[in-house]
Amino acid sequence: MPFDFHQTKDKLTDPTLMDWALSRLHDTQGGTLSQGMPPPTSWLDTDTLQHWLESGDGNMIARLFSVLPAECFAGLKGRIAEHWPLWRGRLAEDSAVVLAQLDPEVAWTCFTQDPSHSDRDNDVALGIVRSLHLLPPDRARVLLQDLARKAADPEGDEWQRGRLRSSLFLYGLAIDAEPLLPLLRSRFSADLGPPSLSEDLATIDAALCGDHSYRELASDIAEHRTDQAFASLAHLFRDDAPLDQLDLWCKEAIDPRDPMDLAERSVQGEARPAVLAVIESLRDRPLGLLSAPVVNFCISSIAAAHAREDIEAETLPLQAVIELLAVDLSPPRHFDALLARLRDFEPAQVTAELKAALEREAPTYGGVTLARVMGHLGWEDFIPALIESLGEDQGDLLQSEAERALARIGEPAGLALLERWDTLDSSQRLYATGTISTMGGEPAVRLVLEHEADLMDDSPAEWSEIVVSAPDPRLLAHLEPMLKRRQDWIDRPFYVLGRLLGSDHPELETIGERARAHRQAQAASIAALKRGELGTASDKLTLQLKCPECGDSNLYDVRRIAVDETDPHSRLVIAEEIPCASCGRYTDLAETQEAKLAIFGELLRLTRLSAGKSPVKSQVLLRILGMRDGRKLPVGQLLSDSEAAVEEDPNRVGEWLRLAHCYQQLLERPRLAARFRAEALQREPNAVEGVLLEASALTKDGEDARAFELLDAALAAKERWRFFVTDIQQPAGVAKDFASLYNHLSRRLGRNDRPTLEASLLTQPKKVGRNDPCPCGSGKKYKKCCLARG
Repeated sequence: MPFDFHQTKDKLTDPTLMDWALSRLHDTQGGTLSQGMPPPTSWLDTDTLQHWLESGDGNMIARLFSVLPAECFAGLKGRIAEHWPLWRGRLAEDSAVVLAQLDPEVAWTCFTQDPSHSDRDNDVALGIVRSLHLLPPDRARVLLQDLARKAADPEGDEWQRGRLRSSLFLYGLAIDAEPLLPLLRSRFSADLGPPSLSEDLATIDAALCGDHSYRELASDIAEHRTDQAFASLAHLFRDDAPLDQLDLWCKEAIDPRDPMDLAERSVQGEARPAVLAVIESLRDRPLGLLSAPVVNFCISSIAAAHAREDIEAETLPLQAVIELLAVDLSPPRHFDALLARLRDFEPAQVTAELKAALEREAPTYGGVTLARVMGHLGWEDFIPALIESLGEDQGDLLQSEAERALARIGEPAGLALLERWDTLDSSQRLYATGTISTMGGEPAVRLVLEHEADLMDDSPAEWSEIVVSAPDPRLLAHLEPMLKRRQDWIDRPFYVLGRLLGSDHPELETIGERARAHRQAQAASIAALKRGELGTASDKLTLQLKCPECGDSNLYDVRRIAVDETDPHSRLVIAEEIPCASCGRYTDLAETQEAKLAIFGELLRLTRLSAGKSPVKSQVLLRILGMRDGRKLPVGQLLSDSEAAVEEDPNRVGEWLRLAHCYQQLLERPRLAARFRAEALQREPNAVEGVLLEASALTKDGEDARAFELLDAALAAKERWRFFVTDIQQPAGVAKDFASLYNHLSRRLGRNDRPTLEASLLTQPKKVGRNDPCPCGSGKKYKKCCLARG
């Protein structure tokens, strides 16, 4: 069963827990889950909200206003009014609406006490516009006039003025069109391109008609995306509606002035002034510029003018109700009345008719509406049909609605999804995960415990959200062994569950501090981006990398990455020693799609930093080159070529040594290089380059004695030395490095029994004949291999 929110009392001054509570509340709003959830006013007290109002945490305060119902702030309207003049951005916008809901008079005072306030932040003005319908009409009109003048002012940022203008049209036309008519005429008399014209007409259409359904239907008919017609929707319109004419205009090339004329005659009431202002402004445009959006706008206005306000759903038979719900129209008309009528019929009959209609109408908006109906009815018999609607051959709209419908049905739907998990396609699993995450409870616990590998592969962050959707002791115990990984997406859910369940884990507060620090760092980064601050070149990137040994994905702060900026598809290679956070092994951590996106984002940021000035060089993304056959190549290409060579022939000693050299010398990863050194020396113990790499690695690990013994043994066998990667370093150079390291270790270890080694005295290996096998292990003759390259 869902978690009892009353257990959060006295805990929600903790930002991590409050983030969790707001996310759960947001995810469950509108479903049957929220019907069983106590209202926020019963578990969120005024003292907690006042704590956040005084905290200065703008992001959290904005979330509170966005998610919580206004009545939660009933005891704080005075404090909100005091703070509101100082707030900016989305916080000012959302809080304006809440303040107007709580007390229109107090809101009016705030909105008018400082006339320059709205000039300082466009979001403040947007908040006032969204609040106008909550104010007394006469006062709303005063503000509407002032804001219309602000939107018409040619000074300032055009994009911000455009945002305000669209908001005024969307929210203000329903209040009083008169102050906005000059703005409408000015906008539609301008030389608007098709995209801008279409966007602005869509906004006016939504404001006057309540939604885009008729305009979109006209467009769909014209572009042959639907079989629906206006004439088939006669139940929704008055008898005098010109439905056949509307269909004809949708299907044929017409003179746009005809629907404009009919719209002028048809539209009455509050919508008329705005429609006339738009049409009169557009009439002066050349005929060729009166495009399809103008025709569709007029058709929508005519249809809305003839629509029935009440279809008397209580008298309709079942088939008629389902036909109206199944029309290819979004959003559906009279949804609540038709849904209520369905409850009057026998459930078994309704279920059969709805399932058949869903199967028939799945590709249309009607299918989406029918899935929504099933969710609102909440009957378990709908579960199989809704699960099928999640499939990969269904559209995104139907899949999303089926996901919400299953979440509304609740735990039975979650358990059914788990029972069928192994038979679900990838799309069904994706949406099933969202369903179960929303409902929480036992299905979420079982999903984590039984299918964690699938969830981790898709997204660790999403896995984290499923965990916190179900505060349960089993999940807390399941998380504890993972804490060693020190990942935020493990720390945060463990801390949340621990606090909610009253855990006495000794590290709980330390883990909470890590979670809070991560949250603060994220908030600072987002705030900097909003301010347009790009900063300087990063000294690290946080990447999600996957361990090929244990299969776990973790986040790592990486300071060196080898890239080839000339090839966007090139291999990315970590150029520092990083153990797997899960298993502790030093492996070649693999990039994930998330890592690629992070690196791409950093490249874009560097490009923007470099705009108009000297290029900014990355501190993290480096071009690292190595040698092969006399050519300098990116290290990623070198690795790929050598890996392919040893896969084809594991006895290629030279390629094993090249891999060891790349990882150890170029990428500074001697521990990972160990396996490649071992492969080379196993096949040829006298491969002196491998001996030298091994001794160097031992020295870095403080194993001086072992390193000296290795070099001393190799020195005794110097007559049998073989060289394999002479294109990286010639034998004389190897001998010099050998002697240097040997003498250094001899002095450090106090080996007075060993004379100083002179590189020039090292015996060169036996000369290789032209027709002898090449010592690099390629299998070719010396003259066809390394001799030719030399």
